[in-house]
Amino acid sequence: METENREIIGYGWLSNSERQGEAEVSVAVSVTGRGYGTRILHNLDKEAKKLGYTCIAATVRPENPCARDVITWLFKNGYKADCFPEGSQEVVFEAGKKIPISMVKSI
Repeated sequence: METENREIIGYGWLSNSERQGEAEVSVAVSVTGRGYGTRILHNLDKEAKKLGYTCIAATVRPENPCARDVITWLFKNGYKADCFPEGSQEVVFEAGKKIPISMVKSI
């Protein structure tokens, strides 16, 4: 994604694995909270649907300093995670453990 000045501020990537899309979204910290990442994510959802995928997944790595915000954002955009207790959206990263969190959305 580019600004009017052609400055690249974010990108989205969609790969596949057995009819499931794997989404990757990255947006410059200087423009977070302005809807660019959401726009990219929705475009990836549309593309995955066109390709016939039944779901799309995103992995949040705990070393990402914005991991908690990203997980909250994915929940707001329809993603779920099997590793959370029923109805909970709280994530606890245990000290010293770096476990990626996989989020999945049916499409």
